[in-house]
Amino acid sequence: MKRVRAKKQAARPKRATKLRVVKPAAPPPRPLASLAPEERAFGSALVTATSRERILFELRRGRASVHAAIKGMSAAAAERPLGPDKWCTREIVLHLASRDQARLREMESALRGVEISWRVHADSEWPRLNEADLADLRHHSWDEAIALLELTRERLLESIESVPDEPAEVWAETHPFGWMLRGLPPHDRHHADQIKRWITTRGA
Repeated sequence: MKRVRAKKQAARPKRATKLRVVKPAAPPPRPLASLAPEERAFGSALVTATSRERILFELRRGRASVHAAIKGMSAAAAERPLGPDKWCTREIVLHLASRDQARLREMESALRGVEISWRVHADSEWPRLNEADLADLRHHSWDEAIALLELTRERLLESIESVPDEPAEVWAETHPFGWMLRGLPPHDRHHADQIKRWITTRGA
């Protein structure tokens, strides 16, 4: 009887070795001693700053982001809406000035612990409220809007600088005064980023 040779089974293909992607670890923060003298001085000052000083710093930095976003923009570009049913840059700038004005109006009462008038409004009400605030300012030209943006923040900073560090609780987010001031820097940065995105996608 002839032997029947068993057919060799086809060799199974070897599985490809999976490569494990290892993300590089984030670099450790630079030690204070390795920073440039001016960076080291700034970092040290911020670490030891009071709540009042930090708020003043953030207010200046937030407004600087707006000025950086609109730098060199022409009056014609400032009139272009940022999208359907959106404000133009001139209107955004006037809106930012109006929010500074709102803080100036309620500063004295907020220091006494009186609740901020606009804190009770729901998010759905803000489009109407913002339009109402803007109504009295909308007539300003682009140059006038920029001047008002600078003037209102200068007045606000001067008023804040007249308030002492103590009692410390007035600068806390839980106090009406601290709460209303802490909301401005992120509001500035939000609109600055909005303008910069529009410039990038549409051009100004």
